[in-house]
Amino acid sequence: MNVKRTDTIYDLLVIGGGVNGTAIARDASGRGLKVLLCEQDDFAQYTSSSSTKLIHGGLRYLEQYHFGMVKEALRERTILQKQAPYLVRPLRFILPSRAPWLKRLWIRAGLALYDLLAWDTPLPKAKKCSLIEDPRLKSFKVGFEYFDCQTDDSRLVITLAKSARSLGAILLSRSKVERAQCIDELWHCHLSNHCAPVKAKCLVNATGPFAQTLADENQLHRSHELRYVKGSHIAIPNPGQQEGHILVLADKRVLFTVPWAHNTLMIGTTDVTLTSPLQEREINRDEINYLIQNYNQFYQPICSQDIIYSWAGVRPLVADTHSKAQNISRDFKIDLVNSPAPVINIWGGKLTAHREIAEKVLEKVVELGLTQGAPWTANSILPGGFNDDIKSVYIQLKKQYAWLEPSLLERLFSSYGLEVHAILQYCSNNNDLGQHFGASLYQKEVDYLVSHEWAQTAEDILWRRTKLGLVMSADGAEQLSEYLRKC
Repeated sequence: MNVKRTDTIYDLLVIGGGVNGTAIARDASGRGLKVLLCEQDDFAQYTSSSSTKLIHGGLRYLEQYHFGMVKEALRERTILQKQAPYLVRPLRFILPSRAPWLKRLWIRAGLALYDLLAWDTPLPKAKKCSLIEDPRLKSFKVGFEYFDCQTDDSRLVITLAKSARSLGAILLSRSKVERAQCIDELWHCHLSNHCAPVKAKCLVNATGPFAQTLADENQLHRSHELRYVKGSHIAIPNPGQQEGHILVLADKRVLFTVPWAHNTLMIGTTDVTLTSPLQEREINRDEINYLIQNYNQFYQPICSQDIIYSWAGVRPLVADTHSKAQNISRDFKIDLVNSPAPVINIWGGKLTAHREIAEKVLEKVVELGLTQGAPWTANSILPGGFNDDIKSVYIQLKKQYAWLEPSLLERLFSSYGLEVHAILQYCSNNNDLGQHFGASLYQKEVDYLVSHEWAQTAEDILWRRTKLGLVMSADGAEQLSEYLRKC
């Protein structure tokens, strides 16, 4: 969609199409504000598609006494489960331990506190478990189990974006804000693919690791600095692990091994300090070796040839005096600068906290007098969501689409929820799905992603919309690219 009218004045121009930017656009539009969001590339192309894919309170942050942050994150976990139960799903975790009994007592107390801070959660409570019979963790005899949630981070961003659009927001991907100027108390922003500047009463800098760069290049006042920490992951064929494992390493970091998309196992993560968000955006050999070596301490050994996929993301952390990257708080800061015209900057934050961040940003917007709308998102449902039990909803879908391959229906449901109806509209057999590109991807889904989810390239579809890049053949990917070129 292009911005055609040059005389339109937006209440908010949100810069950044990651999880925070799309959540802010959604909240603001729901309060009646006129919102334009600009993203320089595809939605969720960077940090918001490079996480560990968890919606969690951050159990390890209890050791750093960040009780308030953990409590808020656990509250957000419960809210997100209700908003999109098909996309935010419970996952059992095991925390193996070789610690002496006194240390294990301390771990059990921490888990009890974790449960207490999430007093209204529908998830099971933590408990001690025996690992003697577990062949994968044969070096451990005892452990603890608890529950958090897993999500598809980039699909969550796209779902938030769709919700914002349904509420009236205009969202532009591949549209970079190249320059922002204040003229007569309005922001005039020059976009990479528009001739005339767009005008807004307030800018929202939601560019994640690029927030400091954007502020400095446009001479926007700011009150914080960022520290850049790269976190990398690898994925291997899943050896049969159904739950997440958290293993404490010799350097006091933790290793996550988590079942992931298309029968893979995710292994992560690293903490590599960078001097710039553009310094090194790919996993390097040292990180790969670090993850493999630590994985091999506990499991059947793997090597680099076992890696199916790898990714890295730059975490924007609010700078503090800690020397170790893993000790820097994952909390966020928000500042409002009124000179020369209003700018709201978001510094830091976690995937889990995006709704809370958006709500805090809107508090600043209320201060500016741009809206009197009250907070509303805590009790809302995201596109594809529902209030019924997830099992009963899925049973009804299986009856309605009995002709569809069960594995395909399950994938579609876990990605789109009840919006699966929009994809399968007018379909009554496999032939109605259109061209098959391989790996369960059909033309009907591709057309939906192009028309409803801003997809333009094969990469958009295979990695940020479906994760089918893990199983799609090179020939299938080329067929998809060719089809998109003709769209």
